[in-house]
Amino acid sequence: MAKIRIGIDGTGVICHQHYNAFAANPDVEIVGLCTHSNISKLHEMCGSWGVRAFGSFSEMASSPDIDAIVIASINSDHPAHIREATANKKHLLIEKPVLTDPELFDDICADADRQGIILFPGHNFAYRPELNKAKEIVLSGEIGQTCYVSFVATHLIAPQRAAGWRGDSSLSGGGALMDSGFHLVYQMAHLKGYPKDVFGYCSSIVRKDTLVEDTALVSVRYSDGTLGNVLQIWSSAHGSAVSGIHVVGTQGELHITDALYLNGDRLMEASTYADTFRYQAEAFAAAIKSGTGPLSTMDDAKRCLELILHAYQGDR
Repeated sequence: MAKIRIGIDGTGVICHQHYNAFAANPDVEIVGLCTHSNISKLHEMCGSWGVRAFGSFSEMASSPDIDAIVIASINSDHPAHIREATANKKHLLIEKPVLTDPELFDDICADADRQGIILFPGHNFAYRPELNKAKEIVLSGEIGQTCYVSFVATHLIAPQRAAGWRGDSSLSGGGALMDSGFHLVYQMAHLKGYPKDVFGYCSSIVRKDTLVEDTALVSVRYSDGTLGNVLQIWSSAHGSAVSGIHVVGTQGELHITDALYLNGDRLMEASTYADTFRYQAEAFAAAIKSGTGPLSTMDDAKRCLELILHAYQGDR
């Protein structure tokens, strides 16, 4: 099969991660970029990378020179861009959250099925070898019955990013939990499955100038009795003692921080952020070439979104 010709929709920070990941893939050729906003930045990036600057998303979606598109535009643009690309029979890797309205999933997925199009959620951390090894350990029963699971990330958000579309709930769908917190939620679902009960709290501790939360805590309970939490903090760069993934079982424990540890023994190194995009790019190319499905599916994207929206309801 010839190289998969890819276009990238969006010129934000995440675009660089996708570009670097696909540029390292011998099965892929990056053809061009498009954006709805910063045209000068678009031309600067395209000139630097030696790729085509498309004048609009419609131009990219209808181009016969494109086989697949990475949708890395703002969240509110996703529904229209997915529909247009699907109508033009382009395979799609869609940044999280794929959609912010769960009612849109069924029709969009049905359209893609009719067109024979792959919809691949941009859940890059699901492709970390250490996460999948941890899942294997949990399922094997090596640490016994799980009692508690924790998924925590603490970091600051740059003021310019918080003041942009991420700070406008009509464009983003939510704050810390909907944005980077989505990574924690789909990893929890991938490792442990979906909880029976969900409750959430949100706070604006530092970013009081926006309409979205900068700190979010979700408490969960599973049908087997396991308790857990998801905590996404944008209000502090501190928190190394609690950050990472932790699983406590009746016969052992594991955690993923700088590496994967089982009962204190270091099993494997942790992937870098760039690595996760490279693994995801490889999986996306494999899905197009051989039909291999994503580890984290569109159904997962929908169910994770529903969990987040349920957590938001709990804070009212």
